[in-house]
Amino acid sequence: MGRARILVADDNLAILEMFSALLRNAGFDVVAVANGTDAAAALEAGGIDVSVMDVRMPGGGPASLISIRKRYPDVKLLVCSGLMTEVEAGRFQRLGVDAVLEKTSAPEALVDTIRKLLAN
Repeated sequence: MGRARILVADDNLAILEMFSALLRNAGFDVVAVANGTDAAAALEAGGIDVSVMDVRMPGGGPASLISIRKRYPDVKLLVCSGLMTEVEAGRFQRLGVDAVLEKTSAPEALVDTIRKLLAN
């Protein structure tokens, strides 16, 4: 098996660039997109192992998570949001999200969470 391929989808370009660089430096192949429409196209193209998504972006939201889970059951879903409550995190997990992180988490938490998802 080659390097894991990670989709990073976030409309905040500074976050998108930071997460992408962090994951590339950790040895992952990264596909970076700035909206839900481009995320759907990247998933359709195939080869994505983990999708790191901000749900509060154009073309995102809970409906997009449900669609991704149904269409791509083997893709691990990690939601990263800047405004995450415990109730919201629980709701995302009930929708089939594999993990939830706040954008303010330490950078190592993102890498560690992705590695754990890939190991399961």
